[in-house]
Amino acid sequence: MDHKYKITELNEMYEGAPATYQFGTTSIETYHIPKGKPLFKDPWANLVTIADVYITIDGGTTEVLKDFPVRSEEGLNQYNHYVSYWLIYEKKKKEESFAFMLQTKREIMRSMEGFIPNEEQDYRMITISEKGKVKTEDFTYDSKSKLQTKLIPSMKQGAAGYYTDEWAAYPSIFTLLYPFFFPIGTFIIGIIIILISFILFIKNRK
Repeated sequence: MDHKYKITELNEMYEGAPATYQFGTTSIETYHIPKGKPLFKDPWANLVTIADVYITIDGGTTEVLKDFPVRSEEGLNQYNHYVSYWLIYEKKKKEESFAFMLQTKREIMRSMEGFIPNEEQDYRMITISEKGKVKTEDFTYDSKSKLQTKLIPSMKQGAAGYYTDEWAAYPSIFTLLYPFFFPIGTFIIGIIIILISFILFIKNRK
């Protein structure tokens, strides 16, 4: 994927990107209208309200997420992992596109009991080309493509993986095993190289 695309998350690590973005001549905006329900705190002590979240392209409504939790923050951080903005540069074609990644199945997390496992999630990817052409793709966690896998924001248990989530989980199996694998693995590889070299030496003497 790294050879084919350069992928940039505009709100990586929830750094506070604005909810309005200009991609070429196309204007993109996310905003919400509260439903007037009482505020509550999620398990991470964020103050949350229930609202309808609107996704617009050039002022026209493209998508509405009904009754979704919205944090009392600024910019894209309000929408947590439900809405994320991405820039995708396809290296071979030398073309850039903008993408919304939407998680369309909501989680009302007043407690951890509201958490929905990755495998039960539904997603929508809305892509805008440099010429302003809009493409919409719906997929599930199990039916995602390799590109879509890259665009699913990290959640509670870590980033998504295409074949398995284990290598991307917090902490990942890779990070746990690496300290053990490195000395043992390199030792085994070294022994194999020595044995092969010894066998070749013996054969050449004959």
